[in-house]
Amino acid sequence: MNNNKIVQLLGGLVLVVGLLMGLGFTAVATVGDLESAIFVSGLPADERLASLRCPLVMNAGETANVTADITNHSDRARLRTVRAQISIGLSNLTREEEAHFEQPAGETRQLAWEVTPEDAAYGESLILVQVYSVPNSPLPSLSGSCGIMLVNIPGLTGQQIVGVFFALTLLCITVGGGMWLASHRPLEGRAARQATGLGTLTAFVILGMAGSLTGIWIIGLAAVVLAIILSASLFGTFAR
Repeated sequence: MNNNKIVQLLGGLVLVVGLLMGLGFTAVATVGDLESAIFVSGLPADERLASLRCPLVMNAGETANVTADITNHSDRARLRTVRAQISIGLSNLTREEEAHFEQPAGETRQLAWEVTPEDAAYGESLILVQVYSVPNSPLPSLSGSCGIMLVNIPGLTGQQIVGVFFALTLLCITVGGGMWLASHRPLEGRAARQATGLGTLTAFVILGMAGSLTGIWIIGLAAVVLAIILSASLFGTFAR
C-alpha cells in the first residue's frame, strides 16, 4: 500500500469520525429539545420565547441556571406572571416555579431558575424545562422549552465539555477532510462528485451543530434528516 493510499484511508476515517461526532451530538440535543417541548401540556403561546437560554450539557455534581429575558414593550407598567416547569426525575412529573412582578414600561428583566442533577428524567440523562409568560394585553403570551443533557465526566464543567467536544469535532472534520482532499488531487470524475457530496454533508453537520448551540431544534432536526439522506446517497458512490 503506497503512502497516498494510507493518507486517503486515514483522512477518510478521521473525517467520518468527526462527522459522526457532530451528527450524533446534534441528534441527541435535538431529541432533548423535542422532548422538552411536549413533556408539559401547556397553553398555546402567541410567540416563541426566543430569549430562553439553557446549557446544552450539565455535568453530574454541578448546578446550572436557565435564564429568560422578559421585556415590557408597552407604554406603561404591567403585571407579569412567568411560570417555569422543570422535570423532577420523571418526564411526567414537574416542579413549578412562578414569578409575579410589576414591570415598568420598556424594562427588560432577566429571570433565572436553578436546575440540578436531581431534576434529570429518562434514566437521569435529560433535564426538561418549559417556560411560559402569561399574556397581559397588549403583551402576548410567550413560551419556550429546552432539554439539558446530563453527563458524568469528572473534572470538567458542562460548558467545558461542550467546548472540547466541538473543538475535537471541527478538528477531525478539518484535518480528515484536508487529508482526504490532498490524497485525491486532482479532483476529477468520481472523486470530484465525492468531494462535493462530502462538502455538502459537512455543511449539514455544522449547520446542525449551530442549531444545537442556539437552541433552534428545527434546524438541528432538518440538518440530521438531510445528513442521513445524503449519507445514504454518498455510500453508493464510495461502494462502487
